[in-house]
Amino acid sequence: EELLAQGCVYQSRQGFERPGWFDPSLGKAAECKDYDFYAAYEGKISGLERGAPEPHAEHKYLELIEGECTFGWGRNVELVRGECLAARTGAAVFDQSYFGKFFLEGPEAMKAADWLCTARMDSSRPEGSVAYTALCNRRGGVEADLTVTKLAEDSFYIAAGGSTFTHDWRWLNSELEKTGFAATLRDASDDYCMVSVQGPYSRQLLSGLMDISLDDDSIPFSTCRHAKIAGHELMVLRLTFVGELGFELHVPSSSAVEVYRAIMGAAEDLTKAGVPVSNAGYRAIDSMSAEKGYRHWHADLSNRDTPFEAGIGFAALAKLKIDAPFLGREALEKQRAEG
Repeated sequence: EELLAQGCVYQSRQGFERPGWFDPSLGKAAECKDYDFYAAYEGKISGLERGAPEPHAEHKYLELIEGECTFGWGRNVELVRGECLAARTGAAVFDQSYFGKFFLEGPEAMKAADWLCTARMDSSRPEGSVAYTALCNRRGGVEADLTVTKLAEDSFYIAAGGSTFTHDWRWLNSELEKTGFAATLRDASDDYCMVSVQGPYSRQLLSGLMDISLDDDSIPFSTCRHAKIAGHELMVLRLTFVGELGFELHVPSSSAVEVYRAIMGAAEDLTKAGVPVSNAGYRAIDSMSAEKGYRHWHADLSNRDTPFEAGIGFAALAKLKIDAPFLGREALEKQRAEG
C-alpha cells in the first residue's frame, strides 16, 4: 500500500509482488483489481453454474501491462529510464524485500558455511564481512550465487535472490543434511524487508538518518554494520547490484514502513537541491545489472555451468590457492588444470 500510493506498478515473481517501475502520476490507480476474467465464461466453470463477477469498467493495471506487450520499447520505457538515471547520477530507492533471508546458525555453522561456499568462510574472515559466493554441486556446477554475511562464528546471514530463493533454501537444507554439521538453517524471509539505496548520492541521503558513519573507513565495501534509522534497528550491508555506491538496509518487517518514510523524507531535501532521487523497480535493476555484466542465476548461468565458465571464478580463486576442502573443489581443480 505504501509503494502503491507512490505510483508503483507491481510485477509478480515467485508468488510475490515486487515493484516493476513507478509512475508518480498514477497514485493508487495502478492497483491490481480483483480477478474478473471468469465473466467471459458467463459464470460456467467446469460445468457448474456460478455467479459471474461483473467486468471492471476500467482496469488501469491491465492497460499498463498490455502496454509492455510489444517487440519494441514498452510505453513506460521513459519512466524506467528515469529511474536508471537517478541511480547513475543521484540516488534510487529499491524495495527488494522479496529476497530470501536465511540464518545459518549453530556450533558448527562456520564449518558448514566454509564447506558449502566457494568463498572462504573460515576463521580468517572477520565478523561483519560480506562475501559474494557461489554454491557448487559435486560436478562444480553453480547451484546458487548469493551473499553471505559473517555475524559471528556461529551465525551467518544469507541473502538469496528472490526468483531463486525457494531453490536455494531447498538445496542448502539438502546439503546440510548430508554434511552432518551441527548447524541449522532458519528462514527469516518474512521477518525482514530489504530497502536498497543505490547511487552516487546514496551515502549523503542516508548519513543524516543513521546513528553511524557511512564513510569508507567505517563501512568499507562488502561489510555489514548494525545501525538505527528513526529509532529502528537494522543491518546495513554496503553492496550493489547496479554497479554504483550503495547500501542495502535489512530491516525488521514491522519497522520497514517507518524506515522507508524516513528515507523518502530525507530525499525531498536532496531533490530540492537539484539531485535526482527516485523510487525504482526491478525493470531498472535488470537493465543496470546487465550493463555491469552481473549474473542472474537461471537466466545467465545454471547448475551445469562452473564458476569459471560463468565468469565468476574470482569467487573461488582464494580458496583454491589453499588447502581448504569445499563442495565441488575436485571438479573445479580438474577444470582449472585442464584449462
